[in-house]
Amino acid sequence: GSMNNHVEKLRQGALDLCYNALPAPDPTSQLKLIPTSTAEIYATMLPSHPLAVFEKIDLHQLSDTDIILLDAKSCIQGQIMEEFQRLGILPRIRSTHEQIFCMLNMVKLGNFVGFLNASDPIMRQYLTDIGLIIRPLDPPVTFATGFIVNTSRHLPKLAEELIRFTRRLEAEEAAPKAQ
Repeated sequence: GSMNNHVEKLRQGALDLCYNALPAPDPTSQLKLIPTSTAEIYATMLPSHPLAVFEKIDLHQLSDTDIILLDAKSCIQGQIMEEFQRLGILPRIRSTHEQIFCMLNMVKLGNFVGFLNASDPIMRQYLTDIGLIIRPLDPPVTFATGFIVNTSRHLPKLAEELIRFTRRLEAEEAAPKAQ
């Protein structure tokens, strides 16, 4: 689910913790943010899209392009719309989607440009497997990811171990590889 859906479920007590994009810190909230990594938003499209010839996509190139986005509860839509606004660009949004897979199908069916976190090599491979390509944005649009915990609820030991394991794994992946 989207970051805002997860935050809502944490506040309602339906979740003890989640792993997602991290919301802005709120000192009055009972939510604890545990950063683990940084994710990057990429443009995704068909190889036949006119922008596919570029190695990187400047958001100005998208001013006359039909785009689709994840829904308003997603961190990605918020980040992309913030960048468009900062640059004075009025995007041509054709649809928004709650599910990534629905958005990707629309990218394919309508030859639109979509946006998602493709920092993960598994996601990159999946996109290639379904016939899509990704392009980094220039300048990059990033966001913090990690765990969000409801501090008013007891966190099971298994969840604490998951957090420690994930932080250790992310640190190992971020460390420079010895040659």
